[in-house]
Amino acid sequence: MATPSPYLERLNCYVQQVLTGVIPVSQNVFRAVERHRRDLEDERFYLDVEQLESVLSFIESLPYVRGDKTGENFKLLPWQVFTMGSLVAWKWTKTGHRRFRFGILELARGQGKTTMLSALLAHQMVKGPAGSHCYCFGSAERIALLAFGDTKRIIMRLGEEAGTRIRPRRVIGNQEWVLGYRDIRENETGSFLEALPAREDTLDGLDPTMVICDESSTYRNRSFEKITTSTVKRQDALIVSITTPGDDDTGIYNEHRDVGVATLAQEHEQPDSFYYLAGLDEDDDIEDTDLWIKANPSLGVTCQLDDLKLRYQQAKRSGLPALKAFRRFHLCQWVGGADSWIQIEKWDKLNLGKRPDLKGRRAWAGLDLSKSRDMSSLVTVIEGDDERLWVYGQHWYPTETAEERENSWKIPLTDWGRESYLTLCPGGTIDYDAVELAIRQLNDDYDLQAIWADPMFASGLEQRLERDGIPFGTLKQSIQYLSPGTVKTEELIAEGRLAHDGDPVLRSACQHAKAYRDCNNNARLDKRSSKSLIDPAMALVMAVSAWHTVSPESVYEANDLKTFG
Repeated sequence: MATPSPYLERLNCYVQQVLTGVIPVSQNVFRAVERHRRDLEDERFYLDVEQLESVLSFIESLPYVRGDKTGENFKLLPWQVFTMGSLVAWKWTKTGHRRFRFGILELARGQGKTTMLSALLAHQMVKGPAGSHCYCFGSAERIALLAFGDTKRIIMRLGEEAGTRIRPRRVIGNQEWVLGYRDIRENETGSFLEALPAREDTLDGLDPTMVICDESSTYRNRSFEKITTSTVKRQDALIVSITTPGDDDTGIYNEHRDVGVATLAQEHEQPDSFYYLAGLDEDDDIEDTDLWIKANPSLGVTCQLDDLKLRYQQAKRSGLPALKAFRRFHLCQWVGGADSWIQIEKWDKLNLGKRPDLKGRRAWAGLDLSKSRDMSSLVTVIEGDDERLWVYGQHWYPTETAEERENSWKIPLTDWGRESYLTLCPGGTIDYDAVELAIRQLNDDYDLQAIWADPMFASGLEQRLERDGIPFGTLKQSIQYLSPGTVKTEELIAEGRLAHDGDPVLRSACQHAKAYRDCNNNARLDKRSSKSLIDPAMALVMAVSAWHTVSPESVYEANDLKTFG
């Protein structure tokens, strides 16, 4: 009778507890566990129990090298047994080679993922084949040095246990390791571990055996692409990406993550990649602290619920940027960075389909004008029913630079023009006559209360419209004047008081807009830091500003700004 495997029993116990709901997990983690169970019946793969025991027992023989448990032996938590066991023990039936050559571990901060991967690196360096080439990458050198530093300290401790205290060298068994500031080398076999920033100039000529990418959601596209395609020469090479959600969901990392989500949902097959994507699900109530374990599977060990509760209350008091940061780092939710303006998921929920006939209703408009390289947008908010404001956008862009902008900003200007969401103006400049005609038509169709514009290009237009009794004014583009409308727009979106018909141009602008906030939480949209054209979002803010300030008590009146009402 075969000797039972304690690590296999622990792995199976975790699988059972997840599938029966004993351990709350995200939908993606649940699907990862379901995938594991299905794969046990798939003849293409097998779980190498001997490898499982060998690697995990070595890891648990290692000492903690920092924190309160320094000197104690490492103890793998249930989720770590599952993730580490999956990465090291699954193999291809035909070849016996490593199955998973790429893995993503996405969890909240403070879960011990860097320490865990450092232990795996130590196994590769000490127990792996001669000539192992290992790397720790980070978005900056200090990040790369985290996993590297833990691995270095582990090897130093192992050397001390072997009876040597010679610095900078450590002897482990019959191996002599040279320990540098950012590299570790075993000269006889040629094995090494190196810490490097994830920059393009550091990535040429890689031939890695094992790579740890720390905070990989922040890497620039080309860097992450180079790393993930560098293992073609070695059949048992492994790249593991460990991260919290980033502030940009359009990069190469997210393309890999999207493949992972589709694979876990059985909409795609990526048999050589492992995905453990923790975090609160979209419909989870973030106030329900019983669910926070979904993002924090080490809760009660490496992080404490009371501490997270305190951080949450502090974030709520500090305002929207701090709350977004808490949700990213501690609840592992993709909500955009601290400078992202709004959650696009909330905007999408305001899409109520075709705009009703609201002719004759009160309306307020915002106009963001440009000459040639930006979009011009006229956005109107119209009184609807049930205290809602319907949003109506009109947009213009010159054809001469449309193709260039499509490529640089990754937005489908030509398609929008073909589908009549955007007017493409012949030549290299915006057709101001067309913009003026649209404003006059608004005034005819609705009870137009005010239209506010960026003053930069509006002077001639302002004179003509005012002469004909159209309530046109300008709004200074400083944070003092823009903040009330920016914050009010955020509130209306959060409260579900705006409605729209799915205008993709305006959606793109809202999705990519970044907000600058000062120490007093005043806010304005920032075109310089935003990664696409956001002019329609600027026009929306000015339209809401006009709506919000029609009373004589307006903050803008107090600052001698022309208002209408």
